[in-house]
Amino acid sequence: MAMRYVRGLMRELTEYLEFFIIYIPGQLGQIIRGKYYSLYMACGENLRVDVDVTFTGRKNISMGNNVLIMKNSYIHSTEAKVTIGNNFNLNTNSYIDADFGTIIIGNDVIIAQNVVLRAADHAHDSLSVPIRYQGYLGGEIVIGNGVWIGANCVITRNVKIGDHSIVGAGAVVTKDVEPFTDTPLDL
Repeated sequence: MAMRYVRGLMRELTEYLEFFIIYIPGQLGQIIRGKYYSLYMACGENLRVDVDVTFTGRKNISMGNNVLIMKNSYIHSTEAKVTIGNNFNLNTNSYIDADFGTIIIGNDVIIAQNVVLRAADHAHDSLSVPIRYQGYLGGEIVIGNGVWIGANCVITRNVKIGDHSIVGAGAVVTKDVEPFTDTPLDL
């Protein structure tokens, strides 16, 4: 009983520490958070994490060198795998959710603000069961090297974005994008 109590206290103290670390302002805060999260995830050198960023499933997330994650972003990989290459920037309020699937992001990728990458959809085969109870259909998102994804995009499961492509602001990507494609309009 005493050991369970001690473990509970240690978990709670860790949560308090993390809460404090999450909100340290400025570049110093980015560096401290980068070092802290490197203890729990496979990360290269120079990970910088802005304020109020959430990582879940940290053991399933790996990142290369020179990665910047901006404020209010979320990377979720509890039942999945997220792999991010070198020289990656994720702008504010963006959401990378690989649960029940896989997301692979190449090198030199920039993602603008308010972007959603979701590697799974709700199953919806049964007409007699509400969608919320039917589970998920996992998939994969692969983003090639040198890609720029514009603001407010949504990228759905089973999509590949080819190297050096630009996905224009506001796009909803449900089909593959060929390499060197500039601002695909019919996705």
